[in-house]
Amino acid sequence: MKFLFLSLSILILASGCDRNSGCNIGLNLTADEQKLESDIQEIDNFLSENNIEAQTHPTGLRYIINDFGSGANPEICDIITFDFVGRMLSDSTIVEQSDASVRFGLFRLIEGFKIGIPLIKEGGSITLFIPSEYGYEEGGPGGVPSTTNLIFDVDLVNVE
Repeated sequence: MKFLFLSLSILILASGCDRNSGCNIGLNLTADEQKLESDIQEIDNFLSENNIEAQTHPTGLRYIINDFGSGANPEICDIITFDFVGRMLSDSTIVEQSDASVRFGLFRLIEGFKIGIPLIKEGGSITLFIPSEYGYEEGGPGGVPSTTNLIFDVDLVNVE
């Protein structure tokens, strides 16, 4: 009887845990408010000049959900598989892209991804207009300055 009670207790406790139980990683939204405001203004100007309607996240990130998806919603501690193309906002120069799907912990990516990717589900697609304050902290690939506002097209392939 003790064994049955113990087994049922463990089963009940385990079923109450989600895939990220114990995960306490959060967003790092410490930003130079003046720079962030300037970045957002530059992004808004770009959107206006190009007749692009984007949604606004409370952090200031602008985004367009191209396809919401229908699978799992990613959380900060999840491992995600995705395809992407990243460009500089100023001249659309490609700064980074995946040749094949890449797999990373969402918590390991730039803040703009941590904010934007959870807005869609597995199978979804999103365009992120990322202020430099949520982009490459130490500078990006190929010498992209840390002060560069970015556009990323992301297709979320899988969530673990």
